[in-house]
Amino acid sequence: MISPRLVSIVAAATLGPLLFGYHMAELNAPQEIMTCQSEQVAQDCIAMDPKQLGLVVAMNAVGGCIASVGAGPLADRIGRRRTLFYNCVLFIVGSMVMAYAKSVTMMGIGRLLAGMGSGAAIVVGPIYVNELSPPKIRGTLGALVQLAVTIGIVLSQFLGILWSTPSQWRLIFHTGWFIGGLHAILLPVLCVESPKWLALKGMLPEARAAMTYARGKAMSEQDFEDELAQWREASSQDEGRGLLSGDLPTGVSTTPENVSFANYVTDPYYRKSAIAVIGVMSLQQFSGINSIVFYGVSILKSSLPSLSGVMNVLISFINCIVTASIAPLVDKKGRKALLLTSMAGMTAFSFTLSVGLYIQSAFISSVSALLFVISFGTGLGAVPFLIISELTPSPAAGIAQSVGTTANWVANFLVGFLFPILSSTLGSGVFLIFTATGLFSLFFTTRFVPETKGKATVTQVWTDFARK
Repeated sequence: MISPRLVSIVAAATLGPLLFGYHMAELNAPQEIMTCQSEQVAQDCIAMDPKQLGLVVAMNAVGGCIASVGAGPLADRIGRRRTLFYNCVLFIVGSMVMAYAKSVTMMGIGRLLAGMGSGAAIVVGPIYVNELSPPKIRGTLGALVQLAVTIGIVLSQFLGILWSTPSQWRLIFHTGWFIGGLHAILLPVLCVESPKWLALKGMLPEARAAMTYARGKAMSEQDFEDELAQWREASSQDEGRGLLSGDLPTGVSTTPENVSFANYVTDPYYRKSAIAVIGVMSLQQFSGINSIVFYGVSILKSSLPSLSGVMNVLISFINCIVTASIAPLVDKKGRKALLLTSMAGMTAFSFTLSVGLYIQSAFISSVSALLFVISFGTGLGAVPFLIISELTPSPAAGIAQSVGTTANWVANFLVGFLFPILSSTLGSGVFLIFTATGLFSLFFTTRFVPETKGKATVTQVWTDFARK
């Protein structure tokens, strides 16, 4: 049974991923108002051509890419909770800059800062939730990170419908800094430091106290000892490079030097992990999901001129429900099975969406877009961020999260920047690109990504995969 306190801790910690989703989608609904292209021109609108709009949208990904490089190592150095707390400054300042921006440059700077906050949150948030969760429900709670992202997307889409007017569109950005401030208040009030991080620093009494506080009466002393033994076993299997190998006297740190980016991507010991992590995280974005998140209103406008905004919110809301319902299946069905199911669905429905837009069928376009997003929610949404730590030896957990998230942000940038340009050139055919990437995703995941469900250590994950 999950303790109410653990629920509140996870809820507070996932406000960062919620803002990640919020900032991804915040420009979708008010695009025409913001860029002076609506029939009712706002006095404070900012004129943008398609390339400028694409660049402003993509600056969120640039910021995310920058922050994700250093967020993991920083969290390894100063702690998960403290990193999340300091990160709130980026969310608050970035949203304020956007709320008062008078030029394309200032809007881009605001998006850059908010993107940096998003990049750090989506690196550190999953690590924190994973390390605080009981092993039996780790996958379920890990999936809640993606649920928070989808809630953020729904919230921004809904507020976009309410406030996409000449006098109110900037309220969407004001809401961003309000949530960032709430996040900063709740983190020190509700959250404890990661027990695993504390143990890796040699602070066993503090680690035991943090785990007991979070899990309540459901946790026994034996639970702590069992998890500590798993951390020791994982480290002892890391060819002497790991943490917690041998006895850990109270107050004595056994933390080794951090694994560098160069070591992670070139060392044969980490190579399989790096290939799987970078591949899955990149392909999540190349699936094309953010073409709907960023530009869904304009995509559907040709088929549903008066209802495109409402339909986009409905799609996001249903995606939120699907993500919530899928969460328990992560531990029951397995990570890889959900990934393959998700990729197959997105591959098929990107093709039918292209057809629907080409023949201007409102029914086919709407249903295909809905099923396309639902398919994303069944696996590609939640699983990639969850399995990074399950594929990576302990010493490289932080850098792996940063490398994977950086790859994700680079792909995010390419989709956000290039989609409006390719769409204006290829029309409905742009979604056939995502059909092709979907087919490659199926091959890559089958060939290079192992199942992690039910595996006690990273070594077991890769040993079992090599036998198949």
